[in-house]
Amino acid sequence: MTISAIKRFDFCCMHPNPLRFYAGDGLFTPVGLDGLEDGVGFNYEMFLEVTGPVDSANGMVLELSRLKDLVNRQVLPNFDHRVLDSGASAPTIARSIQMQTEAFLKPMGLRVLSCRLNESPFVSVQVNRDGKRYDLRYQPFFSGNGSLPSPYFLSVSGNEFKNLSRQVCGVLPELSVTLDDLEHPEKWISYLKKIQKNLGLNSTTMRFGSQNLLVEIDAESEVSWHFNFTFHASHRLFLSACSEQENAANFGKCIRWHGHAFELGLALKNVKNYLDIVKEIRDFLEKIVTKRLNNAVGERPATCENLLLFIRDELEPKVSGSIQTIVLRETLGNQFLLRNLA
Repeated sequence: MTISAIKRFDFCCMHPNPLRFYAGDGLFTPVGLDGLEDGVGFNYEMFLEVTGPVDSANGMVLELSRLKDLVNRQVLPNFDHRVLDSGASAPTIARSIQMQTEAFLKPMGLRVLSCRLNESPFVSVQVNRDGKRYDLRYQPFFSGNGSLPSPYFLSVSGNEFKNLSRQVCGVLPELSVTLDDLEHPEKWISYLKKIQKNLGLNSTTMRFGSQNLLVEIDAESEVSWHFNFTFHASHRLFLSACSEQENAANFGKCIRWHGHAFELGLALKNVKNYLDIVKEIRDFLEKIVTKRLNNAVGERPATCENLLLFIRDELEPKVSGSIQTIVLRETLGNQFLLRNLA
């Protein structure tokens, strides 16, 4: 089991190698550019995932305010509002940021597990410790009258962008189905397996669904279900053994009672009936929604790291599936991830 803290950043730069979509033999480049000699500008959304032992005293992997300050002062000035050299691309930028950040964090016993760059709402690259992964997202599904955008989307991941985008663009004509064809989520599995088998995408990970419910099939054809819920609750961070001044130094403004619209995400395997999972998670959330979460973690600080452990301990005996990951998003910029490695 590992727990990670994930922090969001934004920066902009110019470099000559954007991630581009291929469709058949045609290449889609940015509008108005005949070539890439002058470079292309991007507004990057970045997510850094950092892991390490959870401090038994303050209940944190690290203080995200410290990570924010370090990256903004020591790392992003090398990229933000810069013209990068001809060898720069989204993967090389992400790898460089990952390595530079880890150089500062390693003496603290921390590791940067991944750096994810969203180049657009539909294209992103994630560099992990063992390689890179491209994610392409499409929303080709429409309602019965063919005019309204669908809430469903297809997401495909692989490690070679050019081949991946060519393959997926070849798939798009096959995705012209009505929503009625995919009315029941159980049908999503057979649908993705058909794409994998018939269209040569069996080396990729594919996801289909909506914001609240996704089905994923990996390269080994293993199926997992992803559930997302929002709940409102409050907490404060403090240590009973510390004075008010010491708690203020440790936790800042979070020592005051405050609330969040938390987003909870769970990925499970061995799901027999997804509706059972939905009911089991909703029954659990009913016990904590609009409540003070400090009561749930006892004497421990009510950090998101400790809340993840509480959620896992509560749900594992109850849900009819094998929990793979739990994500707890506290704000748009801060989220926390628990991986069950057993």
